Amino acid sequence: MEEFVALDIETYCPENELTLEEYQYLKNRKDYKSEDHFQRELSTNPYVSVMVSFALFFLGENRAEVYYIGDGKEENHVEEEGISVIYRSTPMSFGLVPAERTLLKTLWEKLGNLKRLVTFNGKGFDLEFIRMRSIIHNLKPQAYYLYFHSKSVNHIDLMELLRVNRESYSLSFIAKRLGIELSKGGMDGSKVKEAFQKGEYRRVAKYNARDAIITGMVFQRVKDYLKEFHIIRVLEEIGLTDAKKLIELGIEKNLLTVRDASNLIDILKNRNATPKQKEHISHILKDHEPELFEIALAFSYDTIMNIVNSTLEDDPIT
Repeated sequence: MEEFVALDIETYCPENELTLEEYQYLKNRKDYKSEDHFQRELSTNPYVSVMVSFALFFLGENRAEVYYIGDGKEENHVEEEGISVIYRSTPMSFGLVPAERTLLKTLWEKLGNLKRLVTFNGKGFDLEFIRMRSIIHNLKPQAYYLYFHSKSVNHIDLMELLRVNRESYSLSFIAKRLGIELSKGGMDGSKVKEAFQKGEYRRVAKYNARDAIITGMVFQRVKDYLKEFHIIRVLEEIGLTDAKKLIELGIEKNLLTVRDASNLIDILKNRNATPKQKEHISHILKDHEPELFEIALAFSYDTIMNIVNSTLEDDPIT
């Protein structure tokens, strides 16, 4: 199985670029408990905020990469608590938003090579923020479709996994209760805005790296409670790692439930249609002319891309 990579992002709202009308519209949209509550929501609103840093922690390699907006372009390799961390900055030479565009392009290049992702509230915030900022910048990276329209990306959101009675807790609190101690250097999310305004870009990046690393450490701590990891561990312990043999044993010993069989058929069908299915589809097509849009709705993203890739292999673009 491919190794999981932990992702975390940091965002900042350049309030001075908002018009008075925009500011009042956002503030009057709902009843805020306090000014601080409103400011926090502004900083996580992708319509008015920008991504200023993202960090990836490669669990299997014990290394992290951090890409952030700073004064100039530089790269630093450091060792932090036994973890190799690379910091790469993107300069704001032409402004904050153009620098963010560069950062987003880099992020999508990285995500395009990752199929195993772990986040903390990534489904509710990080990936949603990235999605909306990409739309605003009119970016159309191939990885965008992979992450939002494909079943082949395995994304585990730890906030969902570690809810209790539908209540969510902070990453720092959970990590501490699980015995994971990693200093954030006196930083927390509420201080990112002030640090960025002061030009403490590397400090923001370091905080971002720590959050990604803590996310990865929490995942390592709890992954055995995920069904698939437990099953794989048990199978490895008894030397039964051949998936086909496992299925055959289930059939032979009459141990598969109706649900097991149904799920298995769905998985296998997604790979190859049976000769009967292909014959039936061909017969139907003699009397029907489906629209391309209908096919796009019916087929999974992975199936479409497999067809496209096979076509390119038959007739490569030169």
